Amino acid sequence: MSIARFGLLALLGLLPASALAGSASWTSSGPYGGIIEALAIDPTNPQVVYAGTDKGVYKSADGAASWTRINAGLTDTYIYSLAIDPSDPRTIYAGTLLGGVFKTTNGGDAWAVAGQTDAYVHALAIDPTNPQVVYAGAVGEGVFRSADRGGAWERVNSGLTNLRVLALAIDPSNPRTLYAGTDSGVFKTTSAGASWAAVLTNAYVHALALAPSSPRTVYAQTLGGGIRRSLDGGDTWTRINTGLRNTRALSLAIDPSDPNTLYAGTEDQGAFRSADGGELWTPASKGLTNTWVHVLAVDPASPQTVYAGTLGGGVFKSADRGNSWTSVSAGIANVRAVSLAMDPSGAGVLYAGTSGGAFKSADRGNSWTSISAGLTNTGVSALVIDPSSPRTIYAGAYRDGVFKSTDGGGVWTPIRAGLENLRVVALALDPSSPRTLYAGTSSGVFRSPDGGASWTHTGQIYAYFQVFAIDPAAPRTVYAGTGGGGIFKSTDGGDTWKAAGSGLASEWVQALGIDRASPQTVYAGTAKGLFRTSNGGDTWAAVRTGPGNVGVSALWIDPANPQTVYAGTDSGDVYRSLDGGAAWATVNARPAKTWVSALWIDPASPQTLYVGTEGGVFATTRPGSPLAADFNGDGLVTFDDFFAFAVRFGARRGDPLFDARFDLDADGEVGFGDFFIFASNW
Repeated sequence: MSIARFGLLALLGLLPASALAGSASWTSSGPYGGIIEALAIDPTNPQVVYAGTDKGVYKSADGAASWTRINAGLTDTYIYSLAIDPSDPRTIYAGTLLGGVFKTTNGGDAWAVAGQTDAYVHALAIDPTNPQVVYAGAVGEGVFRSADRGGAWERVNSGLTNLRVLALAIDPSNPRTLYAGTDSGVFKTTSAGASWAAVLTNAYVHALALAPSSPRTVYAQTLGGGIRRSLDGGDTWTRINTGLRNTRALSLAIDPSDPNTLYAGTEDQGAFRSADGGELWTPASKGLTNTWVHVLAVDPASPQTVYAGTLGGGVFKSADRGNSWTSVSAGIANVRAVSLAMDPSGAGVLYAGTSGGAFKSADRGNSWTSISAGLTNTGVSALVIDPSSPRTIYAGAYRDGVFKSTDGGGVWTPIRAGLENLRVVALALDPSSPRTLYAGTSSGVFRSPDGGASWTHTGQIYAYFQVFAIDPAAPRTVYAGTGGGGIFKSTDGGDTWKAAGSGLASEWVQALGIDRASPQTVYAGTAKGLFRTSNGGDTWAAVRTGPGNVGVSALWIDPANPQTVYAGTDSGDVYRSLDGGAAWATVNARPAKTWVSALWIDPASPQTLYVGTEGGVFATTRPGSPLAADFNGDGLVTFDDFFAFAVRFGARRGDPLFDARFDLDADGEVGFGDFFIFASNW
């Protein structure tokens, strides 16, 4: 017996019983990112940065290297605007979607409602000479002013004929002068809001910026009209779009030390920079893997440092005035992972389709890299891998059709010929003929026989198709779940479809799974629970135990043992059944507080379960049962399993004795880490 195996036996005898009764938990390392609506930099300590997101406020104390969510007291966590008190940077205001204005006086440790409630606050501004005075721009309600740091508010809308206020800018040299951007133009007041007058009309103004060193120079970002500039405080305006690839600009920022250096963020074309006050714009997007730039912020103490907040991709940082960017979103767990796919070769490469684009992990989810370059719309609804060529990946996009990569996500090419509807919600690949693809759209199913080179509409069914399942034994049998139309079935590869949802309590079908050993048995996750058919969809019956009537949004049928079924729910729980759905138990603790939208089991390390959630991808090494270490399949973890494990102890991937079933921590070696997992299964 080797010394290592002798030590293993000794260690087993020395471990106390409590060590053999542990339980695993869920872990996540991303992918990180999400929708960023606002950015604010502490003027006294530029290492402190705040980000307003669709899931609350995040704070970084290290120049965006890492982030922590700071939502205590926020009853509305969709944050549209942030403003820092220049006299006390620990006092911060947050404008929300429905809850009005919140305020913290301790740097975000705790928030409280700041007088104004039930308003959609899209913009905030603070008087730099008198921080008691705060302005809030609300969509549909105009401008509010507080004279006591948010204690009480009054409407100041006289002359403001459009109350849909999207942006505010205050003149630092004369704080009674403000500009308000609306969806019909720009208004100006010189009386702290007592009266307003229109100074720019017929423009949808989403952002405003004043040059601090030249405050009569005003810039207005418009949707569709590009950028306008006024050199005389709004009296006259000029279009300054030369070099802009997209006139649907979303954000603006000005170098506080140089009024001629500007940055513009656009819809789908990234960032641009101008060094001459907007006369000429040049692309400044190198490294921006997400090109929908919602917000920009320049470090006042170090103007070469610029931050960009994106639609789904999180925060990016440039240390060279936009010449290059780096993703700096670690800790911003706002990415909704809606689709998972793993390289079937066993290399541990995992892909995630998310609200922030496509991501890739080369180490089984321990770290992630964005692979969205070339995906013109960052929201990826579905991913499938060609099993005969694992570096060939297909991605469905919510607005831009289907994309294909032949190099593992390095480069993406659109494949849309014949795809009449570009709102692709689901993808499926025929396992027996991997060049045959199905795309579910909001107006039916499209099929490609040639790897996406061409598409045709199938079956003349014009429903909202959002999930597929293909019979592995008879691949021309395809089930399709719809949003509101139940389930359809085709037995001729999509040429014709028929309704197959009799008995379903809900016609909103979110997930489908087929029993490989008995393909007539199909599971359907719906908005009203889990259903099962044993006759190929002729009739369905509710699965009353386990998920019950909770919405089931993800399913996984273990290909090695189809009696093992996993179900992810709208509430964030994951259930497992070991007997084909008769009995269920939750898998460890809840991985997330929100929707589970995807499930996957690592084929080379089948004890590892991955779930996609609204907070990224989570994994557990022991899915809810000690059977991960039941190597002989007798339903128990005993000394028989231990001795089988001991024989392989020390083996590495590539060794004759190596067996992935015993590599419980999936690190390529059967070692002491695997032993401790085994012990927790005892």
